[in-house]
Amino acid sequence: IESLGHIFKERPDQFFKEFSEKLKAEQLNTDLDQKKKIIFACRSQNKIEKYSLLFAPYQVQFKKIDHISKADEPGLYFFLGETTKSFEDKSLSLIWINESDIFNPDDKRKRQKNSEKRTHIGYSKNFSHLQLKENAYVAHRDHGVAQYLGLKSMTIQGSINDYLELQFKDGKVFLPVTKLNLISKHSEESAGTNLDVLSKKTWETNKKKAKKGIQKLAAELLKLYAQREMARGPSIPIDQSAYQNFAAKFPFDETADQAKAIEEVLGDLEGPKPMDRLVCGDVGYGKTEVAIRAAFSAMNAGYQVALIAPTTLLVAQHFKNFKNRFAGTPFEVVSFSRLNSTVEIKENAEKIKTKKAQLAVGTHKLLSSQFEFSKLGLLIIDEEQRFGVAHKEKLKKLRHEVHVLTLTATPIPRTLNLAMSGLKELSIISTPPKSRLSVKTYLSPHDNEIIREAVLNECKRGGQVFFLHNRIASIQERFAELKEILPQIRMDYAHGQMHEKSLEEKMLNFYQGKTQLLLVTSIIESGLDVPNANTLIVERADTFGLAQLYQIRGRVGRSSRKAYAYFLTPKGKISTKAAQERLRVLESYQELGSGFHIASHDLDLRGAGNFLGAEQSGHINKLGFDTYMDLLQQSIAELKGEELESQIDPDIQLGVDIHIPEDYIPEVSLRINFYRKLASATDEDEVESIEEEMVDRFGRYGQELKNLLSVMRIKCQLRRLGIRELKSAKIGTSLLFDSKTPVKPQLLVAKVSAYPQHFMLKPDGKLIIKTFESDQEDKEKQQWLSRIEAALTQVESWCA
Repeated sequence: IESLGHIFKERPDQFFKEFSEKLKAEQLNTDLDQKKKIIFACRSQNKIEKYSLLFAPYQVQFKKIDHISKADEPGLYFFLGETTKSFEDKSLSLIWINESDIFNPDDKRKRQKNSEKRTHIGYSKNFSHLQLKENAYVAHRDHGVAQYLGLKSMTIQGSINDYLELQFKDGKVFLPVTKLNLISKHSEESAGTNLDVLSKKTWETNKKKAKKGIQKLAAELLKLYAQREMARGPSIPIDQSAYQNFAAKFPFDETADQAKAIEEVLGDLEGPKPMDRLVCGDVGYGKTEVAIRAAFSAMNAGYQVALIAPTTLLVAQHFKNFKNRFAGTPFEVVSFSRLNSTVEIKENAEKIKTKKAQLAVGTHKLLSSQFEFSKLGLLIIDEEQRFGVAHKEKLKKLRHEVHVLTLTATPIPRTLNLAMSGLKELSIISTPPKSRLSVKTYLSPHDNEIIREAVLNECKRGGQVFFLHNRIASIQERFAELKEILPQIRMDYAHGQMHEKSLEEKMLNFYQGKTQLLLVTSIIESGLDVPNANTLIVERADTFGLAQLYQIRGRVGRSSRKAYAYFLTPKGKISTKAAQERLRVLESYQELGSGFHIASHDLDLRGAGNFLGAEQSGHINKLGFDTYMDLLQQSIAELKGEELESQIDPDIQLGVDIHIPEDYIPEVSLRINFYRKLASATDEDEVESIEEEMVDRFGRYGQELKNLLSVMRIKCQLRRLGIRELKSAKIGTSLLFDSKTPVKPQLLVAKVSAYPQHFMLKPDGKLIIKTFESDQEDKEKQQWLSRIEAALTQVESWCA
C-alpha cells in the first residue's frame, strides 16, 4: 500500500498501470501465488464511481458489491465503507485496501494544515449562519447591499434550480444557490438601510473608503498581535495519567464540541504564550467542565487558579460545583463573596497567600490588592461582559502574565469582535446535552389569566416557576398580588439587597422544592441551577437587553422536560422600536444553541463596539459586519505580506436539475442553511460530511440532490484548479482557465495530446472534456457528472 501510495503521488498515470499489472499477475499466475480477492473500499458512492471510471482505461475488471459475502471469487471489488486500516487476511486470500490509505492521507493532512494557517477571513459568517428571513438585508460580494425577497424555484434551459431573489435599488438579481457563499448577512429589516445600485460602482467606492480607515486599524491590531506573540506565560505541562483519572470521574459523556473545547484549552496551557481563549456555549452546555479540566491541569502542575464571577449567587454555585468535582483530590477550593464572614475571608486569603489553597472562587473583589496569590497560573472569568470598566482594566493587565479562560453564553459585540479579529482564540460549544429540549417562548401583553394558567400548569406536573419582577421597591406589593391570584401555590420572594443568610435560605428552599414559585429580581440572570424549574415569567420584558433576556431564559429548560418562557409587556403601552426588535429576535430563536444568533443580532442592534479606539461604525453600517471583517482580515494579511487566497467563484452551467426538493427539507430557512454550507465548502471531504448530515437527519435523497452534491464537489475542484467557468457544450464540457491557474500550459498541451479520446484543447485556450455517447443520451445520470469529476482529478495531476 505504501508503494502504491508513493507511485500515485509521484505519477498518477503509472499508478493505474501498475495496479492493473499487479492485479493481473495475482489473478493469472496461480503457480506462484494463491488467487486473491482484492476489495477496494471507498468512503462514499461518489468515490466508487470516480475511481472505477479512472480504472476503466487500464482494462481493470471489477465488480461493485454492497456486502462482503458477494466477493465470492478472486478479483477486484468496489465496496462502500472503510475499516480503520488496510489489511491482508491470508486465510481468506483477501486483500482489503482503503481508498483513503492510498489517495488521501497526505492531501488531507495538508488541507488541515492549510485550514489552521488560514487567517480569520470570513470567520464572522460562522456566527450568523445566514439565517435569512424574507425582507432581511444582505451584502453581495460584487454588487453590494440588497433585500432578500425569497427562495424561488425556476426552470432555465430545461433544468430546475433554486435561486435567491435579491432586490437592488434599480433591479433584481436571481442568485443560484450554488453561489450562496457570495452573500453575507447585512442587517435585519431596517428603514435606515440603503440598497445599492447595480448600474453604479457605489459598493466598490464604499469598500475603498472603508479600507483606508481599516488599514490604520489593521496596523494597530498587528501591534497587539505582536505583543501577544512576544508575551510569555507559565507553560503548564499536562500529566496525562493523572488527567485521565480525573476526567474519568465526570458523570456525563462529553459532547463532541465540549471534547474539542477541552482539547483546545489544554493545548493552549502547554503553549509558550499566555492563553486568552473565549469558550462560548449555551447555558447548561458544559462550559464549566471545560474550566474544571483546565483548573485541574494547572493545579496538578503546581499553579494556583482564580475563578471570578459577576454575582454572589453564581460564585456560590461555582464554589459548590468545583468543590464537588475536586473532592478526593489534594486541592483545596475556597470562596470569597458576601456569603462568607469576615473571619472566613481572612482565613481564606491567608490560605491563598501561603498556597495552602489552590483554587479561589469569588466576585470581582478577588482582583483587589488585599488578595495575594503565591503562584497564579490560570484565571477563569465567567460572563466577563457583566464586569465594570475598572475591573476589565485589571483583567487586561493579567492577560500578559497568566493564562485566561473566559466563559460566556452570549458574548457582547466587543468580545465577539475581538474573537473574530483573532485577538482571542475561540471555542464554540453548540452541541446540546442528550435529552435537552428547547424552551418554548411566548410574547404577550400583561394578563393575570395567562400568569395564572402558566403557573398552575407547571405546578400540576410537579414543576416550579421563576417569576421575575425587577423592582425591589415594589416586590412585596407584587408578592401580595400574586398571593391573591394564586392562593393555593407555595411562594416566596428574593432579591439582592436581602441579608445574605435570608437570601441563601430562600434560594435553598426553592432548590429543595419547598417553594413552588419564587418571585425574584434579575439576580437569577447568572447561576442558580434548578432543574425542576421549567416555567419562567418575566414582567416588563421590554426593559431588558437581548443577551440579558437570553441568559434569563436559560434558567429554565435545564432538564429533559419541556420548558416555557413568557415575556410580558405592558398592556396598551407601545414599547420602543429597539425593545420590540429585541423581543422579536428572542421569539424567533427558540431552538437549542441559539446563543451565537442572539450575539449576532446584538451586533446588528448595538453596533460592533469601538474596540481599539477606532471609530469604524459608519463603515460597518454601510458594508455590514461580515463584509467589514473580511476587509479587515484582508488588510491584516496584506500588512503581514501574506498572499491572499484566490477569490475565484466558478460559473457552472451543466443543464441538470440541482436543488434540494421541498418535500425533502420543507423548511425554507433550513434548505438555505444547507445550500450555504455546500456553497462555502472548501473541499470534497466537507461536501461529503454535509451529505452525511443530511442523510442522518432527513434520510435518503433523489436525483436532484445527488446532482447538487456532485456539482458542489466539482466546484471545489474548479477552485483548486483556477477554472473560472465550466459549461456544457455539444461535444462535451468546456473549461475556461484563470490566468492564475496552477495547471502549467506546456504540461496541459502534452497531456491532452496523450489523451485524445478524453480531452481536446481549443484555439481560444478552453479545454474540452469529451462526452461519451452514453452521456449524451441521458445527461441527468450521475455517471455523467462522475466522469467530469474523474476528468478534473486527472487535470489536477497536471499541476505544478
